Amino acid sequence: MAQVNEFETAHYNYESNTKQRFSDEANTHYTYSSSDNLVNNLDDLSEMIQHHRQHQRPRLQELQEYYKGNNSTILRNKRRKEDHLADHRATHNFAKYVSQFIQGYMVGVPLKTTYTKGDAINEKIRDMNRENDADEHNSDLVLDQSIYGRAYELLYRNKQDDTRFTILNVLETFVIYDDTVEMNPIVGVRYIGNRFQDDVTVYVYTDNEIVTYKMDDAFNLTEDDRKPHYFKGVPIIEYDNNSFRQGDFENAMNLIDLYDAAQSDTANYMSDLNDAMLKIKGSLDLDVEEAKKMKEANIIMLQSEQSTDGRFSDVDADYIYKKYDVQGTEAYKDRVFNNILLFTSIPNLLDDKKRI
Repeated sequence: MAQVNEFETAHYNYESNTKQRFSDEANTHYTYSSSDNLVNNLDDLSEMIQHHRQHQRPRLQELQEYYKGNNSTILRNKRRKEDHLADHRATHNFAKYVSQFIQGYMVGVPLKTTYTKGDAINEKIRDMNRENDADEHNSDLVLDQSIYGRAYELLYRNKQDDTRFTILNVLETFVIYDDTVEMNPIVGVRYIGNRFQDDVTVYVYTDNEIVTYKMDDAFNLTEDDRKPHYFKGVPIIEYDNNSFRQGDFENAMNLIDLYDAAQSDTANYMSDLNDAMLKIKGSLDLDVEEAKKMKEANIIMLQSEQSTDGRFSDVDADYIYKKYDVQGTEAYKDRVFNNILLFTSIPNLLDDKKRI
C-alpha cells in the first residue's frame, strides 16, 4: 500500500487545529515498493494524487501567493469591528525580495561549464545546454527551490528527436521514491486539469516508459496511452532546497503577517484621524448647520457666557481620536522588519534609519 494511511490523515487533521501554519503532511515524501507494483495498483496512485491535492498543494499555493505579494493573512481576515472605519490592507512583498535575492546570489553569475574539445559526448552536451538555454533554466530552478522548497525538471525528446529539459509546475508534480534508505526515484507524476473538461490527465513516468491516464471526479484512473522514453531512468528530477524542503521565506511568513498588520494599522490610524469626532466643551448657542459651515471653512468660533459673578465660562474644542504611540509603534515595526531579514539570512541593504 502507499505510504499515505489513515493514521497520517488523522495526524494532519490534528495538526490543522493548532497554530502551525502547515502540517507535516504538507511536505512529506511519497514512497512505494516499486513502479511495477504501483502501476498495477492504481487505487494507491489515486490515493497519492488525492493526498497531494488536499494536503500538499494548498501549502504550495500559499507560498506562491506570498511570492506574488498576495499575503493571504492580511487580505482575507476581518480586521475592523466597525464598518465605517478605514480598513487598509497593506501587503509587503518580503517573499519576492528574499527569493530573488537568493536567486541572484546563487546564479546571478551563471554556472561555469567546461567542455573537452574534440570529445563528441562533451560537444553534444554543450550543444544541448545552448539549445535549452541552460543558464536561464538553472536560474528558474533556483527560484522555484527558494519559493516552494522544491523544484522539478523534466527531460524529454521533442518532435525533431532533440533532447530537451524544462521546468514543471510544482503545484501539479511529485516524485515517488522506493522504500529503501537510499530513496531512489521510481515514478514521477504530473496531473493536469482543464477547466473546460471534466477529467484530469495524469502522466506517470517510470524508468522506461510514460503511461497516460484519465482521472474522473471520483479519482478513478483509466489508462489512455503508453509509450517508451529511452532515458533509462525517471525523467522527472526533483531538487530539494534543503532536507526539510522548506522555502527560503517560509519560516518568516508569520513575521511578514505581523509587519503587514502593523503597517495597515498605521494607515488606518491616519485615515481615522481625518474623520475624528469634533468635541466642543462649554455652553455654545450654535446650531448644526452653522457648525458644519465652520468646519468646512476650517474655522470654528466659540463664544463663552458670563456668569452672575462676572466670570466667563471656559469654552474649548478639540478632536476625539485614539492616541498614537509613535515611538513605540515605530520601534515595534523596526524590530519585526529586522527579524524578517535575520531569520531569512538576508542582509539589510537599506540605511540604518530607513525601512520599507
